[in-house]
Amino acid sequence: MATQSVLGVLSLFSGQLGPAIIAFATAAAIFDDLGAVIVIALFYGSFDQLWPLWMVVGGLAGLFLLNRTRRASLVPYLAFGCVLWAGLILTGLEGAIAGAIVGFSLPLSSFPPRATARAERRVSPFALFFVVPIFTFFNGGVMLDFFPADPQAWSVAIGIAMALIVGKPLGLLAGTLLALRLGIGTLPPGTSMRDVIGVALLSGVGFTMSLFIVDATFHATPITATAKLAVVGSAAAAAFLGIVALRKCRSVGP
Repeated sequence: MATQSVLGVLSLFSGQLGPAIIAFATAAAIFDDLGAVIVIALFYGSFDQLWPLWMVVGGLAGLFLLNRTRRASLVPYLAFGCVLWAGLILTGLEGAIAGAIVGFSLPLSSFPPRATARAERRVSPFALFFVVPIFTFFNGGVMLDFFPADPQAWSVAIGIAMALIVGKPLGLLAGTLLALRLGIGTLPPGTSMRDVIGVALLSGVGFTMSLFIVDATFHATPITATAKLAVVGSAAAAAFLGIVALRKCRSVGP
């Protein structure tokens, strides 16, 4: 997920970044994941039968009710998450999306702060350094062929690179500037537009949902390998640009 990737990069700064910047970057990554989930659900599902769709609806409704009642127990969330996962699989969607939705539904304020922080400390290293690399290894699965047979592969790769390295940062930066101009948002204390630019450049790091969309779009055609390689390479480039920009911000100061 984009959230785990962004938090992994931010952990390299080991306390050099203020909580406002981390919160802004995390929120941007969460909405990035949420937008990808909506796109996959709307355009890549297969609803030949209605009963799997009702499983999805039931799982979502259960998670929504649990969130509204602020239930502070993980068991019912996991139960409805399993129902949602099964429904997504049966409708042809990526089942891993259920994990993101369950995470969004958890009312963290209802859990003891110490228990939440302790769980985050225990899970984050496992997720960042084991789950995400394993996911990349099994879902990347690309041959390093820099001369694809399909001439359309190059245009697809360029489009992916432009979207992750240029398009997402420009969208995030433009949205922030628009919110500031309209007066519906303000920058947190101690945060400058240089910080926003650094976070915007970092927004292209998330690649998990991009790999899902590549698989769903090209269906193991000759373009798939090139597209996946473009996703992973562009995410690495976005991480590099974001790190350089944020380090520059820290050295210059607010």
